[in-house]
Amino acid sequence: RQQVPAAGNGSFDDADGDGLNNFLEYALKPSSSPFPTGDETGILPPLASGVSRFTVSLRKAPDLAWWIESTSTPGAASWSPLVESRGSNYRYTHSNAVSTLRNDTADSFTIDASVITTPMLTPKLFYRLRTERIAPQ
Repeated sequence: RQQVPAAGNGSFDDADGDGLNNFLEYALKPSSSPFPTGDETGILPPLASGVSRFTVSLRKAPDLAWWIESTSTPGAASWSPLVESRGSNYRYTHSNAVSTLRNDTADSFTIDASVITTPMLTPKLFYRLRTERIAPQ
């Protein structure tokens, strides 16, 4: 199991200066190294206008919890959970969302998540990924 490096590189430090803390890089880098190189962050590029889907590649790890959330107002205090996971083998899609698992391997996967909504009622959607270190599960 790969761990976040500890020698002067804490979970919330940005050892390589790319704007992503070490733990987020650990979550987003589905390979043996927790540090992406270049633009290899695990977050896929935005889709064409009018397509409301969030796609991300994540590491499977017993000490990693993550949530994909959405809102129609980016400054909102409340975000709606779409998909969540705690540990290596648990994943839950909420009733307001649809998710598709792709490229599922022993140590990583790619997930597409989207909100079940009527475009006329929600003209803009914003997505975010939250990560948290948890006790191994």
